[in-house]
Amino acid sequence: SWNAFHPNGFAMQRFFVQRGTNTVFNTGWTPLSASGSPSIQTVSHMLTSNPPSGCESTDCPVAGFAEDLYVDAFATDGWTHNLGYDDRDIRAFVLSNS
Repeated sequence: SWNAFHPNGFAMQRFFVQRGTNTVFNTGWTPLSASGSPSIQTVSHMLTSNPPSGCESTDCPVAGFAEDLYVDAFATDGWTHNLGYDDRDIRAFVLSNS
C-alpha cells in the first residue's frame, strides 16, 4: 500500500506498477487530496493482468514487479514550475501465487 500526502492537496500524483515492460496497474495523473490515496490490488490480479509475451494469464505463478509513485507539487517561482518540491519513489517486489 502507499499513501501520498500534501497538507493542502496542492499536488498531483501518478502511481503505476509494471511487470517487465507491461503496465499492470496505472492510476494516471490524479489530484492529491489531503487524506492521501491508498490503493489495493490482489496478488491474483497482479499476476494475471497484462502478462508478458510467453506467459498466459496463469502460466507464470512467480513474477517481479516495479512500482512507481511520482508526486508533482504545484510549487512555482512565479515564472516556471519548481521541480525541487516534486518527489518520486520506485520499489521492486516479487509475487508468487503458488
